Amino acid sequence: KGSVKPGVDELMDRAHAIGALAREHALDTEQTRQVSAALIGKMREAELFRIMQPARFGGFEYGYDVFVDLVAAVATGDGSTGWVYSLGAVHPWLIACYPEKAQQEVWSEDRDAIAAVSYAPTGKAVQDKDGYRLSGRFSFASGCDNANWGILGGMLPLKSGPKPGFFLVPRSQFTIHDDWFTMGLAGTGSKTIVVDDQFVPDYRAVAFNEMLTGNGPGTQTNANPLYR
Repeated sequence: KGSVKPGVDELMDRAHAIGALAREHALDTEQTRQVSAALIGKMREAELFRIMQPARFGGFEYGYDVFVDLVAAVATGDGSTGWVYSLGAVHPWLIACYPEKAQQEVWSEDRDAIAAVSYAPTGKAVQDKDGYRLSGRFSFASGCDNANWGILGGMLPLKSGPKPGFFLVPRSQFTIHDDWFTMGLAGTGSKTIVVDDQFVPDYRAVAFNEMLTGNGPGTQTNANPLYR
């Protein structure tokens, strides 16, 4: 594995291998209520988080069709692992829709960085100079134990009025409240992320409506129609 972009068949083989490994560890995944760091590491080694990441950061820019097939291959081994993989693999697409400065911040340090997301706009944000002060509890953040970043839903206090959006927050700025005790899919580790009055620069905040209309700021530097 190196700088050569692997073909879809090769990636499918790798995904099936991860699925087989996930099956071996399925009971442990459910009992510990998270996909292990070791298994996430194997996915990183197999380059499976790069499916929809921009090529300029080492990604492959394959579309959702390839993504769905790879997720299914991993999930045949274990549902929780498949779910966590799917989110880890789709969030580079989301990060690619952010302003260039945010993309550089995430991927210049670690090209295999993983983000956990809580979509509901429950966070409270107030304007602060060239950014926001964010506080809140963000539920159902699957895979957060292994995440480098959180993408957290909240209301953006814009001049035109409050609008729902996503705040991109590094792991150093949030804690995890362990409240994920479920009958099934316990291994998704979908715990609650807690943010207490942390500063988020404006380039790490994007409005929902920009994403929904295919006009995320990242389209200025990521020309592939995938990001629209």
